[in-house]
Amino acid sequence: MGMLEVKQWEDLPIGWRIALADYDIDAAQTFNKFGRNDDIDTANDEDVWCSGGTWVPPTAAGVVSVVSTDAADASAGTGGRTCRLFGLNDDFEEIEAVVTLDGTTPVLTTIEFLRVYRMVIETSGSSDTNVGDIEASIGGDPQCCITAEDGQSNVAIYTVPKDRVLLIETTLVSIDRQTSSAAQVSMRLLRRPFLDTESDRTWNLVETPLGIGVEGSSSFVLQALIVIPPKADVKLRVGAATDNNTRVSGGFIGNLCRLRGT
Repeated sequence: MGMLEVKQWEDLPIGWRIALADYDIDAAQTFNKFGRNDDIDTANDEDVWCSGGTWVPPTAAGVVSVVSTDAADASAGTGGRTCRLFGLNDDFEEIEAVVTLDGTTPVLTTIEFLRVYRMVIETSGSSDTNVGDIEASIGGDPQCCITAEDGQSNVAIYTVPKDRVLLIETTLVSIDRQTSSAAQVSMRLLRRPFLDTESDRTWNLVETPLGIGVEGSSSFVLQALIVIPPKADVKLRVGAATDNNTRVSGGFIGNLCRLRGT
């Protein structure tokens, strides 16, 4: 996720202001959330994130356990040494924490998170990045991850802070095959209202099939304004592939807009 230049309300394009008419916005920052799932098989739907499977959102804040699959990711190791976590507390306010990695031994944050939506390797040894896969979990459920040698998370999942509105402009997804056999997936952009645990209340914002008949890649890009309100979850999800070992990446790009007076 990236947030760059700040735009004032009066400088926003007219289309944005119409889409955000229900909110009192005073500024916006560029937003980019991206993710990757390297192995989607035929059996189940999966989210576009490096942990694989389905993200389970916590219903209460808790300490975060961070662990690597490689002993080199440790305070004196050659891999990642410290890791910074970005997320939200139980009041949906943005928070950060840094942990010193201890290889395959889990370490805990000193503060509680309700959401963890981004991780980066902050310091490292001679490898200049993490050697193993690093995963952060709350109550045993994975929340965020960094694939070996990536240095940052690849998670197309986000929860909007209480004082922000997310305006998505572009949704994109790519399917990649390393074999000559054909494969197809169905991409969905989902929005879940604030702490709603009923699956039938999840809003299906975008859905499209995406296929490839030979080795290589195929992409889909949607240019459309989609408003995600405060405290809502949003994620990319892929329907069960028609062949195993299908790699999918994607994300959503737009602006994170600040509510006036916050």
